[in-house]
Amino acid sequence: MRIIAATLAIIAGVSAAAGGAESDLRARLLAIPLSPQLGGDGSRPVTDKRAFSYPAANAERHHIRIFSFGNRLFNTNWVEAPASVKAFDGLGPMFNRVSCAGCHTLDGRGEPPRDGNGPMQQMLLRISIPGVSEHGGPKPVP
Repeated sequence: MRIIAATLAIIAGVSAAAGGAESDLRARLLAIPLSPQLGGDGSRPVTDKRAFSYPAANAERHHIRIFSFGNRLFNTNWVEAPASVKAFDGLGPMFNRVSCAGCHTLDGRGEPPRDGNGPMQQMLLRISIPGVSEHGGPKPVP
């Protein structure tokens, strides 16, 4: 169901900006049959929070090794460089947690606090005012 909702959200966004090439894209998106197999042979019948924890269903053996290695790095706890343990230093100057998995629970997206009032340990919030800065990004709050 989340795949269907995400696809509909994309279609809605494209239709809001429709015109020329965008309307062609909208027509192509609308032609995609909505099913649990949107990934074709790579789809897995997993629609819960574990959905991003698995390699593609049709992944070749050598790709599964690469996936497993990447998954291990994703779950590794790192320390801020420079550190006494050279094998695990690597956090840059801006980070929220000590591992990718610290924010991306079960290899998915970060989640807001469950009760709506707790600390945002998995979310990034950018506060800005409308417009574009001299560097092309959002304008910072004065």
